[in-house]
Amino acid sequence: MFTHDYLTGLPNRQLLMDRIGQMLLVDSEKVIVCVINIDDFHYNNDFISYDYGDAILVDMATVISQSFPAKATVSRTDGDEFVIAAINDDDIDYESYMIELFERIKKQFCHEDFGSLTVSVGIAHSAFDGENASELQVSANQAMREAKKIKGNSCVFSSKLENDLSKRVFSLYQNINKAFRNNEFKLNFQPLVNIRRKQICGVEALTRWHSDELGQVSPAEFIPVIENSDIVHDFGIWVIDQSCKLIFPLLNELPEDFKLAVNVSPRQLLNSEFVDNLKITLNNNRYPPDKLELEITEGVFIDDFDVFIDQVRKIKLLGVKLSIDDFGTGYSSLSYLKKIPFDTLKIDRSFVFDNSDDENRVLVKTISKMAKCFGLSIIAEGVEKESYLNFLQDIECDIAQGFLFSPALDINSLEIYIRKNGGRYE
Repeated sequence: MFTHDYLTGLPNRQLLMDRIGQMLLVDSEKVIVCVINIDDFHYNNDFISYDYGDAILVDMATVISQSFPAKATVSRTDGDEFVIAAINDDDIDYESYMIELFERIKKQFCHEDFGSLTVSVGIAHSAFDGENASELQVSANQAMREAKKIKGNSCVFSSKLENDLSKRVFSLYQNINKAFRNNEFKLNFQPLVNIRRKQICGVEALTRWHSDELGQVSPAEFIPVIENSDIVHDFGIWVIDQSCKLIFPLLNELPEDFKLAVNVSPRQLLNSEFVDNLKITLNNNRYPPDKLELEITEGVFIDDFDVFIDQVRKIKLLGVKLSIDDFGTGYSSLSYLKKIPFDTLKIDRSFVFDNSDDENRVLVKTISKMAKCFGLSIIAEGVEKESYLNFLQDIECDIAQGFLFSPALDINSLEIYIRKNGGRYE
């Protein structure tokens, strides 16, 4: 019995159905089936050649296989159709996998006359869409046909609850590039306050998006989409460039220890061109490197420490400061504070917000003492009440950020804040 596709070497439909059946026996509530169909594939055969079409199918098989977890079964079931099946026992967010797949396809398959290939995806879930392999594939196929109606790298979930959520994510994905080109993104700045002096000593740049089509979009929604899209590098440098451009004229009115904090995404930081682009941006804006601080989450250096530490050394040679963001929420380790030349440690808002909890208070005190031992400044975010501030003063925290002092402000409002009482918090 033949079990694999002759062209791509992937499992064929017979083997796929058998594996889905086995997955259902292991966990009948968590099997995911994704049907991926290449849009208008026949044009490649009709207007170029069948050999060219076959080459696309082989390359597509590789791209799809590399875009999903190793435990997933990737198959070619018919012509231009691929099917992925997996037990989603880790509750993986398959939307992010799809966005990554779309980006890889855009880069891999671009013909000078016919443009980039796109695909349509339908996803079925055994908890909602079928009790056996045949029913799940039928549900996924129906969802894929709905995705065809949207056109161009679209994904539809078969189950209504998941589909309502996924429609929002893919709507954001499809609008991100246009929004960036049309300058829909704006920057706001939230003040950082020196607790001892009760005076502004920095700002954090925060991106805001009011979409012409979608209205106001939360950063919690659009930032993950950007980080999985092909504009992530350009977008990240744009944020640094615009922040420096807007803050530079105010530097003479700010204290000597002022710093502009900008978040850097993992993909952006680990990009080989990032440091060169950062240097160019600072030079173009005549912005002092020591007044820029890049905020980095712990997960960046966990994933690829050798590349990360090399990038860090280059950044530090420019004179730019580094902050470890959301400390305590990931894989916190003393060894990282010893090996990486951070300047600042930022305590996650979840610990500050719940400082009435005795365990949290002990944890924040411990983090503060530890940071002091390493010569790091400490920023506590999410400060909303005087009681939070009093607690931070007791543990000798340096800097606080939160609604107690100010929400994020546009540049004009920030100027007023700075000039009012010298940016002091009373």
